Amino acid sequence: MGAAGLAKSVPALLWTSRDDKQLTELSEEWERFTGVSREDNLGTQWMQRIHPKDLAVWERSFSEAYESRRTLSVRIRLERHDSQYRWMLVRATPLTSEDGDLTGFAGCCIDITEEKDLAEAAADLSGRLIQAQEGERSRIARELHDDINQRMALLSNGIQELDLPQVRLTLPQRRHQIQALKKLALEIGADLQFLSRQLHPSKLQYLGLSSAIRSLCREVSVRHKLDVRCVVRDVPDKLPEAVSLNLFRTAQESLQNIVKHSRAQHVSVELTGAANSIFLHVSDDGVGFELNHENRSKGLGLVSMRERLHSIGGTFSVNSGRMAGTHIQGTVPLIQG
Repeated sequence: MGAAGLAKSVPALLWTSRDDKQLTELSEEWERFTGVSREDNLGTQWMQRIHPKDLAVWERSFSEAYESRRTLSVRIRLERHDSQYRWMLVRATPLTSEDGDLTGFAGCCIDITEEKDLAEAAADLSGRLIQAQEGERSRIARELHDDINQRMALLSNGIQELDLPQVRLTLPQRRHQIQALKKLALEIGADLQFLSRQLHPSKLQYLGLSSAIRSLCREVSVRHKLDVRCVVRDVPDKLPEAVSLNLFRTAQESLQNIVKHSRAQHVSVELTGAANSIFLHVSDDGVGFELNHENRSKGLGLVSMRERLHSIGGTFSVNSGRMAGTHIQGTVPLIQG
């Protein structure tokens, strides 16, 4: 059966060729796709609509399939009636006579533009999230090396000085230095705990999401001298691990962005539960930013938060403007057992 005899409802561009590689039959979908009659696509005329960069790929692939009498499978861009190029998956099977001679090919072109765009977006997102993860690891490594290590060295030197016979200290001086070293040790310990919680929030595991969010807000407030208002109400004690972790990370990422970029003085974090959902709202009175497609889709922080909530069936939105602060909202459904 030729391409014209196949069902008209098939959305693919169906075709047959003869042994001189020219197309002899086309489905009606060719007219809808190209905007010209099937007659104007017969022979080799349809090749005028192949993207110039893909023409050599098509000719080489078709020739190889023709010479080897094997199935053809190739991806090329084809110009649509609106002058937009669409990615097409071209598949074709050899046709043979009763004597086994090659008489042509029967094939189809399937529009895979959306699938290709999604695959490229997923690959791009994966790469950028890995880059962000490595960047965060580098930041923590720098803090450990440049800050913690230096203060540990200072602590060690201070302890050694107390034990050196040539260093003559009065009792009040010795007590003062011991107190200073104790304070330094406590500060180092607190900062190590903070870095540890950034890597793995142990309070989330042992005390639950509500306590972990409150603790996070207190730490950010004290560490960065921000007025952080935290409201947590009606949140179930027991939540799926993925829900708790991704809501916590979204709040954590939001607060980190505020600290890094907003120049805000006041921050509000609200985590509230309803019958079938949990809502997270993080807002600030900072400088904000202009929302456009580029920073909605490419800002690593926004991408990470959106993908986190989407992975558990939730929704994510951001509203901001120059000198208008930023509002992050997330909703996660709860499946009732």
